[in-house]
Amino acid sequence: MNYQDGKISVKKFSSEEIISFRYSNLYRVSSLRLKKLSELLCMDRIGGEAFRNNLLSAGILLGKGLKDITSKVNEELIAVVGIPRGGTPLVKGICKSIPKSRLFYSNAGNNADPNKLFLQHDDFFQKCQLIIVADTLVNSGTTAEKTLSFLSQNYANCNIVLVSLITSADGAYRLEKTFPRLNHYTSLIEKNTIWVKITKNINRRMIPIIGDIGDLVSK
Repeated sequence: MNYQDGKISVKKFSSEEIISFRYSNLYRVSSLRLKKLSELLCMDRIGGEAFRNNLLSAGILLGKGLKDITSKVNEELIAVVGIPRGGTPLVKGICKSIPKSRLFYSNAGNNADPNKLFLQHDDFFQKCQLIIVADTLVNSGTTAEKTLSFLSQNYANCNIVLVSLITSADGAYRLEKTFPRLNHYTSLIEKNTIWVKITKNINRRMIPIIGDIGDLVSK
């Protein structure tokens, strides 16, 4: 990961293309603690309460680091959208640092259509000044893409950002190509991914050292 001119540049080794992330003071302030937490989460195979507590702590750091964005808007018009199960403790931590924000959970992580959630609260989302979509792990990017697609199409006037602790280079590349205006903040990018057979007809890129964060959260 290279920090140049206020951006994070990551080489996508499979095609030698460059991924660029917009860069905020978030990682200048908290980069070391976030990196350590992210690395600790990558090594955790036990899960449970300690794992959830680490995610909560990381979320608090993320929320504090986002002040360069949140301080410019009405905090009561900020929506924090978590993607269960992996993103659940993370967004609770973010909301502790942004206490007047409203917390929502997208059902995209259950392979369902997330649109119903937003339509139920459409009046609020139409007024939103900032929507923070958060997930602990962005692997292939498909789960985040479902949520971001609906938000970007229906609330285009609102500032939408994605925050994650761990992101695969392939998933990050996919999201930037799909949403070129998206601000994506992440503390750790993992370039090593493998193809995993999900079903008979579906293969997906996965980060081999992490496993299923949702299962670890639920233990």
